[in-house]
Amino acid sequence: MSHSPDQSVAPPGGAPAIDYLEIEDSSEFRELKRKHRSFVFPLAIGFLVWYFGYVLLAAFAPEFMAIPLWG
Repeated sequence: MSHSPDQSVAPPGGAPAIDYLEIEDSSEFRELKRKHRSFVFPLAIGFLVWYFGYVLLAAFAPEFMAIPLWG
Protein backbone atom coordinates (compact mmCIF):
# COMPACT_ATOMS: atom_id res chain seq x y z
CA MET A 1 0.00 0.00 0.00
CA SER A 2 1.72 3.17 -1.21
CA HIS A 3 0.87 6.69 -0.07
CA SER A 4 1.90 9.99 -1.56
CA PRO A 5 3.50 12.46 0.88
CA ASP A 6 0.44 14.74 0.93
CA GLN A 7 -1.96 11.96 1.94
CA SER A 8 -2.52 11.26 5.61
CA VAL A 9 -3.40 7.87 6.98
CA ALA A 10 -5.96 7.65 9.75
CA PRO A 11 -4.69 5.66 12.72
CA PRO A 12 -6.69 2.69 14.00
CA GLY A 13 -9.69 3.60 16.10
CA GLY A 14 -11.02 6.29 13.78
CA ALA A 15 -9.11 9.21 15.34
CA PRO A 16 -8.32 11.99 12.88
CA ALA A 17 -4.87 11.88 11.31
CA ILE A 18 -2.34 14.54 12.25
CA ASP A 19 -0.75 16.48 9.40
CA TYR A 20 2.79 16.76 10.74
CA LEU A 21 4.08 18.61 7.68
CA GLU A 22 1.46 21.33 8.15
CA ILE A 23 2.35 21.67 11.83
CA GLU A 24 6.06 21.82 11.02
CA ASP A 25 5.45 24.60 8.48
CA SER A 26 3.36 26.69 10.89
CA SER A 27 4.73 29.95 12.28
CA GLU A 28 3.89 28.85 15.85
CA PHE A 29 6.03 25.72 15.50
CA ARG A 30 8.94 27.68 13.99
CA GLU A 31 8.74 30.12 16.90
CA LEU A 32 8.73 27.22 19.38
CA LYS A 33 11.81 25.71 17.71
CA ARG A 34 13.56 29.11 17.79
CA LYS A 35 12.86 29.53 21.51
CA HIS A 36 14.00 25.97 22.18
CA ARG A 37 17.30 26.49 20.33
CA SER A 38 17.90 29.86 22.00
CA PHE A 39 17.60 28.13 25.38
CA VAL A 40 19.26 24.76 24.77
CA PHE A 41 22.38 25.77 22.82
CA PRO A 42 23.66 28.42 25.28
CA LEU A 43 22.89 26.09 28.18
CA ALA A 44 24.79 23.22 26.53
CA ILE A 45 27.76 25.47 25.75
CA GLY A 46 27.78 26.78 29.33
CA PHE A 47 27.72 23.25 30.72
CA LEU A 48 30.58 22.12 28.47
CA VAL A 49 32.70 25.14 29.47
CA TRP A 50 32.02 24.42 33.16
CA TYR A 51 32.75 20.70 32.75
CA PHE A 52 36.01 21.09 30.84
CA GLY A 53 37.07 23.91 33.15
CA TYR A 54 36.51 21.64 36.14
CA VAL A 55 38.47 18.79 34.54
CA LEU A 56 41.34 21.09 33.54
CA LEU A 57 41.49 22.68 37.00
CA ALA A 58 41.49 19.24 38.63
CA ALA A 59 44.33 18.13 36.36
CA PHE A 60 46.52 21.25 36.38
CA ALA A 61 45.62 23.20 39.53
CA PRO A 62 45.18 20.68 42.37
CA GLU A 63 46.21 23.29 44.97
CA PHE A 64 43.40 25.57 43.86
CA MET A 65 40.90 22.71 43.86
CA ALA A 66 42.00 21.75 47.41
CA ILE A 67 40.90 25.11 48.88
CA PRO A 68 37.85 24.50 51.10
CA LEU A 69 34.86 26.71 50.37
CA TRP A 70 33.30 26.33 53.82
CA GLY A 71 33.89 24.47 57.03
